Amino acid sequence: MTVNVADAPWVQAVNVPPPRTFGTNQAISFVLKFDERVNVDPDAVIPVEVGIGRREAAYVSGSGTRSIVFRMLVTDNDIDTDGIRLGRKDDTTGFYDFDFGGSVRSLGGQAASDAIPRVRTGHLKVDGTGPQIVEIGDFVTHGNRLSVVAQFDRPVAVRNSGDAQAAALPTIKATVDGQEVELRYVRGSNGNRPSRLARFVYMADRNLNGAEVALVGEPARAIQVPGESVVRDAFGNALDYDLTRSGEIVIDGKHRPVEVTGGSSVTVTETGRVSGDLVTEKGVIYGNGDLITVVNDGVIDTVLGNNAPAVFIEGSFAKVTNNGEMHLGGNNSPGIEIRGDDAVVENAGYIHSEVVGLAAAADEPGRDLGNNEGISVVGDRSKVTVIGRFEGRAGNAEYVSMSGDDLTLIAAASAETFGVQSEIFSISGLKSSDPAHRFTASVQGEYKTHEQESEFISITALGGTLNVNANFESVGNDSEGISISGGDIVSTIAGSISTLGENSEGVSLSALPDGTGGNLTSTISAEILTGGKKAEGISITAQGSTLNVSSDITTRGENSEGISVTGNGITLNMTGGSISTSGYDSEGISITGLGVSMTSANIDGDIQTSAADSEGISFSGVSIVSRTTGKIVTAGVGSEGISIIGNDIYVEIDGSVVTTGSGAPGILIDGNNITVLITGSISTSGPDSPGILVAGGSNITINRGLNTSVTAAQSEKLSNPKGVTIGGDWSPDV
Repeated sequence: MTVNVADAPWVQAVNVPPPRTFGTNQAISFVLKFDERVNVDPDAVIPVEVGIGRREAAYVSGSGTRSIVFRMLVTDNDIDTDGIRLGRKDDTTGFYDFDFGGSVRSLGGQAASDAIPRVRTGHLKVDGTGPQIVEIGDFVTHGNRLSVVAQFDRPVAVRNSGDAQAAALPTIKATVDGQEVELRYVRGSNGNRPSRLARFVYMADRNLNGAEVALVGEPARAIQVPGESVVRDAFGNALDYDLTRSGEIVIDGKHRPVEVTGGSSVTVTETGRVSGDLVTEKGVIYGNGDLITVVNDGVIDTVLGNNAPAVFIEGSFAKVTNNGEMHLGGNNSPGIEIRGDDAVVENAGYIHSEVVGLAAAADEPGRDLGNNEGISVVGDRSKVTVIGRFEGRAGNAEYVSMSGDDLTLIAAASAETFGVQSEIFSISGLKSSDPAHRFTASVQGEYKTHEQESEFISITALGGTLNVNANFESVGNDSEGISISGGDIVSTIAGSISTLGENSEGVSLSALPDGTGGNLTSTISAEILTGGKKAEGISITAQGSTLNVSSDITTRGENSEGISVTGNGITLNMTGGSISTSGYDSEGISITGLGVSMTSANIDGDIQTSAADSEGISFSGVSIVSRTTGKIVTAGVGSEGISIIGNDIYVEIDGSVVTTGSGAPGILIDGNNITVLITGSISTSGPDSPGILVAGGSNITINRGLNTSVTAAQSEKLSNPKGVTIGGDWSPDV
């Protein structure tokens, strides 16, 4: 509420304390000087911004006078190192005001103006976070004396409110040859002045040299603080020796790392910010136990901490929802990491990974470091849903990494990676060979990778279903759009895939490296573009697999292939679409049979090559059966329409083959036990370009259909320079 009536009382000035940092339970007083005497309601408050959270200063005294005192107590974990701000921002005017809400009035009853005069509060800083134990050093024995030094994350002072008796001092418990003893605080490294170090000593009644000594409990909780003594930092904050919390935890404002137990919930509000540091070891929010829930509507920042995820949960049935922001600044620090079964993760916010500052060390700009996943889940029966954005500016960055059985991924998001060896989505499902344990993935959205050896989707599994209708672009070398490795995986791929780097693939289908797997089924209608040399639009090597293609595939680099098929028992069905190659020594389709079982191809699409030494379709190897019904056009020198080199190959040509370059036969045959049935048409227009060239081999049969047409404008319809015996009913008069 804003009051700006001309005769309303208004604040002329505000008196604030001198510069200092206030700790937990310390008071910050504000004296408001009005232009006239005012009455104040007992429950009146004024807003104060602390960090990105809102606190309140409560009315203390002064009603009926011109000087009104308000006071704010710093609460545990409040932090604002940039200086607090008085007031709250009015949504209508955009200015800060007191928001009295009618609680302050003139003696005549007129509500006071909310306007804030010019006042400086940036010198009033708040730090309500207590010191933590960084390290418990090695135990040292000397005669009957046992000592150890504890290190804190900041200077601390040990005070005793009693008579300084030993019983009132902090202690550390240890075992000496299996017997528990207490080491008592002696001093800091600088006497009684605040210090990061504190020494603890135990005096035994025997020689301890050679004794076996061990700390009792965890280092972070090693120091026991009796009620009569306190360990405080310079701002009066007591040692936080109880780092683990439970129950419902709500974080509003700046907060340090949080650790919770099973069954707990953590909510970071829109104004909450939880930050890690260089000593954060587990996670900015760490949970150990089952049924832990984390909801982030604010900001979680790992800062420079290595090996410290924004959220890390070890336990089953975890649920993490990110609607806010996560900033990952250290190495090996994922946004969300869960180790346990039955996890549920949802990201509708923003996750940003970039190794900076000390974490990046001397690397420039740190793109080879990182190893930061946006989301990493290891466990069975887990589900990840992402509709928010991921940006990975460090190396080895992934948006989502899942490993286990019965995994579910639902993505309708956007992501961009700038580091080497980065993947957008990675799924590994190899724990069980039971087909019932399958993954399910559905991916939509817009995605891009900028550096080499990067992938859009990487699947390594034995059983699962992948549905993609997304747009992806990579510009780095040795990159892949979609890589599927394993067996019994069914995939449907639509949208567009562009891989512009060298040695890159649009889609790769293979068995596992040890040969396990195969029997993949993939239906691809996505538009595919490759721009670098030695690139492939689609590559399939998994035995017993079926590839159904209706894509428009374009390759621009030399030594590239639109579709590459190599293996046993593979079936290629091209049911539409087109293939266009413009690079030197490229092939529209390359099929290599390895002979253990028949490889077959049904090609009903148009194929065009425009550079030299490029082929429309190349058949090689053994045991291949193929039928082509589309149009094949080659325009380069030495570019055959169809090349058949191998053994035990049957090819039926029911479409058309056109070559326009010199030295470019319509069909090239060289091998044994080859049968060709021509029911379509073959046309060549360049010199030294016969309609059919039999370069060698034996047991070659060429048959014709009723409407067969073969023309060679500047060469023979059939060229057989080695005089190979040709069977069948084909004749040069066709």
